[in-house]
Amino acid sequence: MQQHTLYGTRQDGERLTLPACMVCRVENGKITRLDEYFDSARVAEFRKFAI
Repeated sequence: MQQHTLYGTRQDGERLTLPACMVCRVENGKITRLDEYFDSARVAEFRKFAI
């Protein structure tokens, strides 16, 4: 499991942050599944400015 923050910049220069979490399943030393989760309240902000 890893927690991280994604960063973006809107066209007007304002910075946005998006807390996220990645969960990996590993078998025999190889990743067999990877799921990434985002803070849903913050995703709404990112979607407002998606191209």
